[in-house]
Parts: sequence; C-alpha cells; structure tokens
Amino acid sequence: MNTSPLENFTTAETVLLALREQFAEADPTWCCDAEMVSTLVQGLELTTLLMRDAGRRLQGCPPAALEAAVQSFLEQVDRLSRRPMYPLISASHLSH
Repeated sequence: MNTSPLENFTTAETVLLALREQFAEADPTWCCDAEMVSTLVQGLELTTLLMRDAGRRLQGCPPAALEAAVQSFLEQVDRLSRRPMYPLISASHLSH
C-alpha cells in the first residue's frame, strides 16, 4: 500500500465493499449492536482518511501510515462476519 495516491482509492473501495457486505447480510436489529455500529463508523472514518491522504499525496505530501488501520478494520469485519447472527432484541422487549 501507499505506492501511489490511486492505490488509496482502491483501498477505500475495499473498505466500502467490506462495509456493504457486512451490513447487507446483517440482522435488521444490528443498529442496537454497539460493535456493529462501531464498525460502520470506523469504516467511514477510514474511508475519509484514505481519500484525504490521496488528495494530500497528489499535492506532494508523503503518504500517511494507514496500513495497520486498514488491516485492523478488515480483520474486525471478518471477525464480525463469522459471528453467529442472533436477534439482538427479543419480541418480549418490543411488546412494552
């Protein structure tokens, strides 16, 4: 990573595709799961950083060290995708 500003766009796309895949298959009650929400926010923040870094690099700035953040994010998405899907709010909680 970080050999050219255009690679940041490819990496940002990878992050967005991982987010899309994770949340497209999520239980509709995922919004109540703090870890899922945290993953969504982290992915959006990471995408923003990648895009800003690409812009800065086009202006001649050195690349930001984002490899560890990208790897950590993708590992988190992978771990969440292997987690069994379960109802986060039972029907009894909804009837009140």
